[in-house]
Amino acid sequence: MTRYEEFLVFADSYRHKHPAQRRGQAHFNALTEWDPPLAEKVRGTPLDPFYGDEVIPDFLAFVRANWSPA
Repeated sequence: MTRYEEFLVFADSYRHKHPAQRRGQAHFNALTEWDPPLAEKVRGTPLDPFYGDEVIPDFLAFVRANWSPA
């Protein structure tokens, strides 16, 4: 399993632990815990899914393309 795939599992787990959060909020907050510098590159940009789930596919594409090596 790649580190990116591990993040997807973590994000899903994060969402289940925080059911009050929308999917986009949970994905962004999970990224903030998993890779804070990468989350900062997304924060407040059109790719930030915190306020809109519709950008999740673009957010995930950006995360995958810019993933920090472990």
